[in-house]
Amino acid sequence: MKRFFFLIVLFSPFLCSAQWNLSQRAFVVDTSYQKQFLFPEDSAGNILFMKVIKCELDANSILNNSKKFASEIKSRFSCGVNDYFVNDNSLTFTVQLPVGKDVYTTPVGAFSRDISKVKFKLTIEVKEKRFRYTLTDFYTHRRMIRGEALSEGQSNILHFQRYSALLKERKAYSKKSTKLAQENMAKKDKEIIKEKAQYEAEYKSVLLFIDFLEKSCSKSKSGF
Repeated sequence: MKRFFFLIVLFSPFLCSAQWNLSQRAFVVDTSYQKQFLFPEDSAGNILFMKVIKCELDANSILNNSKKFASEIKSRFSCGVNDYFVNDNSLTFTVQLPVGKDVYTTPVGAFSRDISKVKFKLTIEVKEKRFRYTLTDFYTHRRMIRGEALSEGQSNILHFQRYSALLKERKAYSKKSTKLAQENMAKKDKEIIKEKAQYEAEYKSVLLFIDFLEKSCSKSKSGF
């Protein structure tokens, strides 16, 4: 029994390394594409949106606006709000933002579902006549597709991995001259275009969310 335990301990780093390499295999295809990330990252490679907004409201009014904003986004963006926490000068919660819809068919009928969901943490800190918002911990869930493409991960990295996996499959088909290979290559071209479009839609959805955040939290009772 002790010998068996020793073997597990001895080889566990190699097993973890093998699993990591398996999930990252697609990354070797086109590393230059990594420069085209849309979501801004800090020096550590973490997605970060942060900005200070000046306004003519006192801290308490901004905080009340922030609370109202947190309740309004549920219906406006159909998003989930969790881990809600508020104190005298800040508000924090996690957001699960759905992006896009598609339809899938079952024996009992057709149903609409989210194409992807972008999850992140939002913190709003208030002071007299200004507030700062910070969006961190970005994580995207996608629909599974065939091949090596993953279905969840950090928003930029997930897109990069899925794009690279699709490109890798396309290159494999391009080396064959059969009619079937050419048809499959054309399918991969469409999937790559769709993948890029969904990534752009996720980014634009977050920007719309931020725009509504800035306007909602700085709005006076008169609406100006």
